[in-house]
Amino acid sequence: MAQPVSGLSLAAFRIAVGIVMLLEAISFFLPSESSGGRSHLDVYYAGKDIAFNLPYPGFGWLPLLPSPWIEGVGILLGIGAFGMVLGFRYRVSALLTFLAWGYLYVVESTRTYWMSYYYLELIVLFLMVWMPAAARWSLDAARPGDRNPPVIPFWPVYLLRAQLVVTYFYAGFAKLNHDWLFEGVPIRLFLEKPWVAARLKSLLPDAWASEVDRAVHSPVLIHFLGWTGAVFDLAIGALLLVRRTRTLGFGLLLVFHGTNHGILFNDIVWFPLLGVATATIFLDPDWPARLGRWLTAPRLPRPEWRWALPGAVLLPGIGALLGWRSSPTPSAPGARTWTALGRATPALVAAWIAFQSVFPLRNLLIPGDSRYTFEGLSWSWRLKAEVYRTDPCVVTVSDPALAKSSPDGSARFDWAAWRSDRILFREVDPLRIDWSRQPELVVLFDPLMGDRVVYNAQSTNVTDHSEAAAHRRIAELWTQLHGRQPEAVNRTVPLSRILEGYDKAMRQQGMRFNNANEVLGTLDRLNGRRGDGRMLPVMRKADPFPLNPKAAQGLVFLQIEDKALFSNPPVPVPRLLANSWKNGPAGVTAWPADPSQATPAVVLCEPLVLDVSDLLPSFYASVPVDRAELLPEIRWNLIRDAGISKTMHIGVQPFLMRRYARRVADAWRAEYGRDPAVHVAASISINGHAPRELVDPKADLLTAPLTLFGHNAWIRNGDRSEFGSTGGPP
Repeated sequence: MAQPVSGLSLAAFRIAVGIVMLLEAISFFLPSESSGGRSHLDVYYAGKDIAFNLPYPGFGWLPLLPSPWIEGVGILLGIGAFGMVLGFRYRVSALLTFLAWGYLYVVESTRTYWMSYYYLELIVLFLMVWMPAAARWSLDAARPGDRNPPVIPFWPVYLLRAQLVVTYFYAGFAKLNHDWLFEGVPIRLFLEKPWVAARLKSLLPDAWASEVDRAVHSPVLIHFLGWTGAVFDLAIGALLLVRRTRTLGFGLLLVFHGTNHGILFNDIVWFPLLGVATATIFLDPDWPARLGRWLTAPRLPRPEWRWALPGAVLLPGIGALLGWRSSPTPSAPGARTWTALGRATPALVAAWIAFQSVFPLRNLLIPGDSRYTFEGLSWSWRLKAEVYRTDPCVVTVSDPALAKSSPDGSARFDWAAWRSDRILFREVDPLRIDWSRQPELVVLFDPLMGDRVVYNAQSTNVTDHSEAAAHRRIAELWTQLHGRQPEAVNRTVPLSRILEGYDKAMRQQGMRFNNANEVLGTLDRLNGRRGDGRMLPVMRKADPFPLNPKAAQGLVFLQIEDKALFSNPPVPVPRLLANSWKNGPAGVTAWPADPSQATPAVVLCEPLVLDVSDLLPSFYASVPVDRAELLPEIRWNLIRDAGISKTMHIGVQPFLMRRYARRVADAWRAEYGRDPAVHVAASISINGHAPRELVDPKADLLTAPLTLFGHNAWIRNGDRSEFGSTGGPP
């Protein structure tokens, strides 16, 4: 560690890392594929939908700075990075870059948890604060009277090499599982992305297009990439350390990162550049000087054929690089003037390497599949090792004060004490609903058109099924319930008829559509809920559950309009005013009248999805599908509070769920003055396998105990014996 070596390679490393961090600072403000076409600043820190942040444990004391201060952090990151490139006040610049990047890293874990290379950048920046990286090629070294020697001790080079060896090795270690090596996932999922074939076609002759389409789905290619990717990560550190294989290793590194950046992925941003730039530290410490001399008189040295030829056979083409061996560095000038290392330096370097070598293995000491449980999985270098898919988790609260016991021993929901909208959402399967068992007047909810009241002519209460009789019955019921006639009553029509008319009208304006989904999307975006709303009155005449046309096929429904019952703009779609809705006798409306207690309006809906987050309050009452006999669930509107990005991250990480439970409880306490129990129902699919339940839905995550170095009982352990075989792709 004390051996003096040229400071040029560390200086080049400093400049390269500074450039990468400068690009990270610029990218912070620009749209990115990894954040759905929005900037990271907007999605994670300063967007209009940012209501809270999820820092890493131990950093909850750090506030999420509001705009424009958070933008200032991004600017400081760029200033520090530029200072690193120039080598100007290097220690201050490196510290500023580390602190700015570190703040952005820890203050919002949902952005950085999944990005192993963000963690690598953070570690490298921390290490560089302590390194003499400005000894060469810096403004600091050019100052008159600067005492920095042209050589540095070997320990910074040694430490950075060790850190990168650990990083690559564990990236390969993460791939040593049945999915990656034998089932070809997630490689198969990567190759299915449309840009993979498109990029390959752009590099090859047009006549090869059909071959490209077959090749990207070929099991041979899938398993080739899987096995070579794992072997590369496991071996690249050793290849770069050994002089005989260093040139080959660097060539393989260029191919690896070039393939990732240019073909496989569109969301890894600066990782390939970081990978290539940091790998230069494995070259001899004076490599920039050697490169400069070679550029003045370029000459390719003769390879050692006894190594080049076998290498070319084992690794076709690129294996020939084995014939060029890296030559040792001559003794650095000025070595006699270098002082001894500080007494603590060797111990600190050794301790850092030992910790980084052992820390990623801690998940092996905890039972279960850590890919599901996330126990001991943090900072384990698993970039692109798995593909997670999930639907938003369902967050519910339980409050015994709202579940009242009745004299007969049953329980009922105390709607009089309920402080949110007095509406009960009853989730149904449109294709299985028995309309004969539904009342005459039914409230329906659809995210495309809001709440509607329809007359159900199929109800067992109805004896005359003619449309004229239905109109008379509606007039009678409306007078009894609301003391007036409805404004309009219309026979519902299939959604396809509405879309046909819209398609015809838009074609006259020069628009063309390939299918009904495109017509519906354009209608919604331009003239529906997300547009000017002009088509909403027409859309509201569609059959119940219009996206499932078989749900109302051959049945008679009449849609009833009465503006006094619905909210006015600026609400995107009409919403039922619960206080204006009147319940009638059982069989007439969806909730029987009970003078002894307050009753809600019951709204039939499909299982609630992303599209309704802005239409529902923070807490709303719902009954699970096919379980109308149960007490209502009190659900928390996760998407409205967290936004789509945080919602999806929370939905796959049990510890984020547990931390988020406190936020839900705080909102309930602010409304009711007491803590509830907070439950989460969540399942995830890894690498295309069948979804698995992630946490115990009966566990109260607000009070669930936390074990950092063992299995937490409230997390499903991910073991196949508990869940059964994962089966094939869903």
